[in-house]
Amino acid sequence: MGKKKYDFAEIYFAVKNGLSKQEAVEKFHVSRNYLHLIIVAGNAFANYKPKANPLEDFTPRQLMEELKRRGYTGKLQYVEVKNIDLDKL
Repeated sequence: MGKKKYDFAEIYFAVKNGLSKQEAVEKFHVSRNYLHLIIVAGNAFANYKPKANPLEDFTPRQLMEELKRRGYTGKLQYVEVKNIDLDKL
């Protein structure tokens, strides 16, 4: 019978919930380097916040050039809306 396989989340949450790194190495039979990778990757995933609008990083020109590159033809018209809160001026 082989070793029990532990999934990434089980190891990550065990350490985050108080298990010391040394205890995790012994319990899950992983190296300290692998445990470090699990913790770093888990922290990055836990802190990830998706953007509300993934296109907000691009200018209108960049978006139009991408449409052209993908084969779209014809005319495109866009309206740019800017909101200004007068109470914050």
